[in-house]
Amino acid sequence: MRFKQRSLLGLACLSACFGVLAAPAKQTQLADRISGIAKNHFPDAVVSQDNGTLSAKHGTMVFTIHRHWKTGEILKETDQVEGPNYKGFMIFISVQDGRYEGQAMVPQTLNERYWQTYIDRPPTEDGKGHYVINFSYGARLDRDFMRAIFEALPKSRRPTNDTILSTEQGGGDG
Repeated sequence: MRFKQRSLLGLACLSACFGVLAAPAKQTQLADRISGIAKNHFPDAVVSQDNGTLSAKHGTMVFTIHRHWKTGEILKETDQVEGPNYKGFMIFISVQDGRYEGQAMVPQTLNERYWQTYIDRPPTEDGKGHYVINFSYGARLDRDFMRAIFEALPKSRRPTNDTILSTEQGGGDG
């Protein structure tokens, strides 16, 4: 029985590895584009790819926050969460199979206490999956960088330049 479980686990790992290696060219190009933009604007940005997820971040810190439920209820306990400072960002992009069937209306920008997070789930070019895009940014993140990121993201109902620029006047600490 153990041998069968190990064999199945091995096959699952192997297929996951081949899935990552066989990523469509468009997805690889997207990762390269986002990495290049991040490194061009912020040479010391931390960019990595792990298990099919591209992550890039710069100017982050740990915040102590009270999490809240979708109902608006705020929890008494606090959590330590990494997030972008007022000039920082964090972006995570991955691909999941099938079409997006989550609860969140996408795209949308979530107003966190200390930063904003743009989320989107556009379909992949071949239509067999969808991108999972989470882009968190501080109130004073370089607008040229933001425009470059949004222009590089897969075609979707993404925010216009007016929406991006309106965050300059929006709240935020700092």
